[in-house]
Amino acid sequence: MHQGFEELSESGALDRGGPWRLKTAKPAVDRLLPWLSEHRDVPFYVLLHVADPHSPMRPEPPYDTLFASPAGRAEHERQMEAVKPHIKNPNMRPRIMPRREELVEVGLDPEAFIAYEKDWYDGSIRGMDAEIGRVFERLRALGLDRRTLVVFTADHGEEFLEHGKTFHQQSTYGELANVPLFFWWPGRVPAGKRVPDMVQSMDIMPTLVERAGGPAPEGVQGASLVPF
Repeated sequence: MHQGFEELSESGALDRGGPWRLKTAKPAVDRLLPWLSEHRDVPFYVLLHVADPHSPMRPEPPYDTLFASPAGRAEHERQMEAVKPHIKNPNMRPRIMPRREELVEVGLDPEAFIAYEKDWYDGSIRGMDAEIGRVFERLRALGLDRRTLVVFTADHGEEFLEHGKTFHQQSTYGELANVPLFFWWPGRVPAGKRVPDMVQSMDIMPTLVERAGGPAPEGVQGASLVPF
C-alpha cells in the first residue's frame, strides 16, 4: 500500500472510537469526502477499504437494532461467552466464531445463535450502505458522477454454518468465494445490466485501465471486462 499511492490513510490514522474497531466506514468516508472536493479538477484513483460487515458482527448504533432485537442481545452475548472456551481453533476463539458441533456441545441451538449473528451482519451491511451512499452523494454534488467509474467488490464472503463453520479463511465454498462486483458509471456503464459469466477479481485492474484510456501493463494477469 506504500507503493503507487500519493496519500495513504492507514487504519491507525482513523478515529474510530468505541469497542468495534473494525467498523471503519464512517471515519474512512469522513476522510474521503473533503479529499474528493480538493481533487475534483484532476484525475484520481481512490481505494476506499471499509470492513463493517466483518467480525465482530455487532454493528454501530442505530444499525445494531435494525434487524436484531434488543431484547435478545443479553442472551446472545451470554451464549457467546458460554461457547467461547469450547472453540478449539485458536484463531476463531477470540473472535467467538464457533463451529456447529461446538454450539451443540454446550447445549446451544445453532440455528438460533446464527440467526442473531446474521441480524447483526445485516445491520453492518446496512450501516456500510449508508456511508457508501454519502460517497455517491458527494460525487453528484461535485459534478463528478459522470466522470468517475466506481467499482464495488469484496475480498471474501462469510460462512454462517452452511457447512458447519462460521467466519472465513477455513474453506473455499461458494459462500466465501462468490463476492459482489458492481461497476457504476452513469452514461458509460449500462444501468441495471447483469452479466452471468464467471469472472475474477484480477479482471478488475485491466478493466479500470482500459476504461481510463490506457493499455494494460504487459504480462498483467486477468482480462478486461469491457467486452461484457
